[in-house]
This record gives sequence, C-alpha cells and structure tokens, in this order.
Amino acid sequence: MSRLEVVFEISDILDRECAVCEKRREMQRMYQSKFATIDGYCNQECPVGKVLQALGQQLNQIRAQALAKSE
Repeated sequence: MSRLEVVFEISDILDRECAVCEKRREMQRMYQSKFATIDGYCNQECPVGKVLQALGQQLNQIRAQALAKSE
C-alpha cells in the first residue's frame, strides 16, 4: 500500500467508525476533557483502534523506506 492509500484508509476509518462511536462519546461524557484516558481505551482495547495503530506503523515503515532510498 502506498503512503497516500494508508492515509486515506485511516481517514475513512476515522470518519466511518470513530466519529460515530458510542463508547467514545460515553467516555467523553464521563471523563470530559481527559483525552489520555479516552485515547488509552481506543489504542489498547478497541479493535478499530488496533487497526489504526497498525496502519500508523505502516506509515512509519513507508517513511523509513523512503528515507533509506534517499540516502
């Protein structure tokens, strides 16, 4: 997957899944502005968050490959 495809995939998931996530809304009501708590749940427990983490790692790998080629 190209960098642009990964970025579009992340954007699509955020729009389709995270923007309408009831658990995230519930946590925002409970914890108000404590984003670390909310993001901790999303990154560690939510299956969609795990997919986003994997896509983020793909972006890091793509960047590392591009840097290696430019050297």
